Amino acid sequence: MGRNSKNAFSIKALRRLLSDRSGATAIEYAIILSMMTLAIVGAMAATGTGVQDGWNAMAAKVVAVLK
Repeated sequence: MGRNSKNAFSIKALRRLLSDRSGATAIEYAIILSMMTLAIVGAMAATGTGVQDGWNAMAAKVVAVLK
């Protein structure tokens, strides 16, 4: 009984887990959120370099005026 009942319980649990779809929506939302996060980080990285270049140019002009 010991070994066979464990296998039967494992198979039942596995079938129940595979047929349960309640967590699918949460996983889909997590995937969508991670894709949005990647897009935002990519946009910030692309914009960040341009903004940094602008501030560096402004700082160079201020230093040139102060000399």
